[in-house]
Amino acid sequence: MRTVPSKVLASFARSLSFLPSLVVVSLLIGCGGGGGVDSASLLGGGLSTGEVRPLEFGSDNTASMNFSDLSGSEEFTVLFFNASVDEGNFEVELQSLSGPAPSKLLRQAPDPEFETAGEDGDITGAAHVWLREMEAGLADQEGLAPGKNLEQIQQTVSCANGSGIQIKVLNSLSTTQAYTTTCGIQVRSTANAVYYVDQQVIGDISRSVLDKIIDDFEQKIPLERSILGSESDIDGDGLFTVYFTPEVNRLGNSGGGFVTGFFFGIDTVPTGAEPASNEREILYICVPGDFGTVLSEDFWASNIAPTVLPHEFQHMISFNHHVVTRKGNAEIASFNEGLSHFLEDLSNGSQLDRVSVENPSRVSKFLSSTDSAPFTSGISIAQRGGAYLFFRYLYEQAQLGRYPGASDGNDLLRNLLQTDLTGVPNVEAATGLEFKDLLLDFYAALQLSNTGLTGDPRYNFRGIDLHASQEDNRGTVLDGVHTEVVSGAGKGLVSSPGGLFFSLTGNDIIGSGQGINLVAAQGMIPGGAVIRLR
Repeated sequence: MRTVPSKVLASFARSLSFLPSLVVVSLLIGCGGGGGVDSASLLGGGLSTGEVRPLEFGSDNTASMNFSDLSGSEEFTVLFFNASVDEGNFEVELQSLSGPAPSKLLRQAPDPEFETAGEDGDITGAAHVWLREMEAGLADQEGLAPGKNLEQIQQTVSCANGSGIQIKVLNSLSTTQAYTTTCGIQVRSTANAVYYVDQQVIGDISRSVLDKIIDDFEQKIPLERSILGSESDIDGDGLFTVYFTPEVNRLGNSGGGFVTGFFFGIDTVPTGAEPASNEREILYICVPGDFGTVLSEDFWASNIAPTVLPHEFQHMISFNHHVVTRKGNAEIASFNEGLSHFLEDLSNGSQLDRVSVENPSRVSKFLSSTDSAPFTSGISIAQRGGAYLFFRYLYEQAQLGRYPGASDGNDLLRNLLQTDLTGVPNVEAATGLEFKDLLLDFYAALQLSNTGLTGDPRYNFRGIDLHASQEDNRGTVLDGVHTEVVSGAGKGLVSSPGGLFFSLTGNDIIGSGQGINLVAAQGMIPGGAVIRLR
C-alpha cells in the first residue's frame, strides 16, 4: 500500500513560504509603499498581470488583503475554494475594510440540495452510482478465482437454434435480483474480446457501422491496458465480452432517459451468490433505435458507442485492481467516472491530447457551477465534468514532471488504479502533493487557461481550450469559468470541494478602504488566491 505523503512534499510545486501561525494575513498588492514590512517580505511586492498569489487563512478561517498604489483600472479575481471532502455547503464572504469588523464565525449553512445524478436527465449517472454502491461489498464475497476455477463456471446456454448464447441483463436499478435473459448473437471474435448483438436488433444495426466501432475500440484496448493494466479474467479464456443490447437503453426508461452502457462487477462472482451474474467480464452497451428514448444510428456511431466502450473498459480494469486483486473497495463513483471520461479522450495513437466528443458539454456545465458541483461527492453531468477536467489537469501536469509521486501522466494513471486506496487519499498518494495544493492550481487554471494572460504551464490546459467552440456535434462553446461580479464585498456558498470566483476592480478596492477581509465558515478548510487579470 502506498502511503499519503507528508506535508513537506507540498513544497515541491510551490516555493512560496507561508506563515501559518498568523490568524489574519495581510496581503500587500502594489508597487510601492504601504503595508508592513512583514507583508512585503512575505509576498514580494505587487502582482503582475496573470500572476496568482495564494492566500493563507488563519485558524479562525479569516484572511485580509491590503492593496496600495492602485490606479483603479485594475481587474482582479479573488478565488475562494473549499479543500474539505466532507459533504456540505459553507458560507464565505468578502467584506470591505471600511465596513463593519469581519465576522469571526459563520455557521455552516444547511446541507445543499445538490443536483444528483438523474435529476439533470443523466440516467446513466444514476445507474453508475447504484452500480458502484452494489459493488461495494463484492470484495467480501467468495468470488471466482480468476482463471483458476473453470469447474465452477456455469455452462453456457445456447439460443437461436445454437447460433447465440443466453446473457442476463439487469432490468432494475433497485435490486440485483431483477434481470432479463436475452439471446446474444456473436458478430466478431478477436484476440481481446467476443462481441455479441442482441437477437432483438441483430438486423437493425448497420454492419459496416458496427464494424467501424469495433475496429476503433480494438485499437484502443491494448493502449488502455498498457496505461492502466489488465482487466480480470474470471473464466480463464483470455477474453472479455462486449454486448450490444436494447436492454441497456430500457434500463433508464423509468427515469425518462436511457443508459448508454455499464460494467458491473457482479459478473465476477458465482451465480450461487448473485443469480444475475454471467460469470464473465462483460461491457453492456446501448444500441440505436427507439426503446423509450429515440437514439439515431448516426449519433450513436459518432458520439455514444465510440466513447462508452473505452469509458466502461476503464471501470472493468479499475474493478480488477481495486477489488478482485487487492480485495479493497471500488474507486469512489465520482473519481471512477472522471477517470473513465478522461480515458474517452484516448486516441488510437496512444495520445490523450484530444478531447472526446462527449466531454465538452460536461465541462460546460461544470464551469458554470464550480461552487455548487462538488466533483468528489456526486456524478451529475456537471460533477462528472469537474472530475474529468480535474484528472485531465493532473495528467497534463504529471506529463510536465510536476508531481513527485509520478514520473509522467501514464504513471499517474497507473498509480491511481493499481492500489487499494480510493478517493482523495488515492489522489494525494499518486501525485505526492496535498489535495489543497492541487485544488489551488486547478482552480487558478480554470480562471487563466487559454486567456493569454500567462504562459505559466501550471495555469494552462493543453488538451482542451476553455475559451473556444468545441467539435462535439452539440454546438458547445466554452467561455471560461463563471465569476461573481462584486463591488468590494459579496458572499456566497461553497460546496466541498467547490470553488467560487469573485471579480472586482481597483476602483472597487479603493472604495472599500484599500482592502478586503475574507471570512469562511468554521468547519470549512478554506483556500484562496488573488489573481490579477488586468
